[in-house]
Amino acid sequence: MISGKLSFLKISTSKTEGMWVGSLRNNDSKPFGIKWSGKPIIALGVYYSYVYNTKLLHEKNFIERLDSVKKLVSGLQEVFLFMGE
Repeated sequence: MISGKLSFLKISTSKTEGMWVGSLRNNDSKPFGIKWSGKPIIALGVYYSYVYNTKLLHEKNFIERLDSVKKLVSGLQEVFLFMGE
């Protein structure tokens, strides 16, 4: 790959997933030696999916994060209560 030779950066094929978008959505080729998934994938903390399922995307992108924030806040409240005693 040219970019790897110029920048000395290389794609980690064991960790990288690809997703065809737009008019290539149904493309079956699997270039670059990476996994090409039809399932929802996560990139920079956001789930992406071929199927526009608002309930699934809402659950993955917002509800799961909200639950983790609630747990964090609850833990911090316990710490502050303990420190105040």
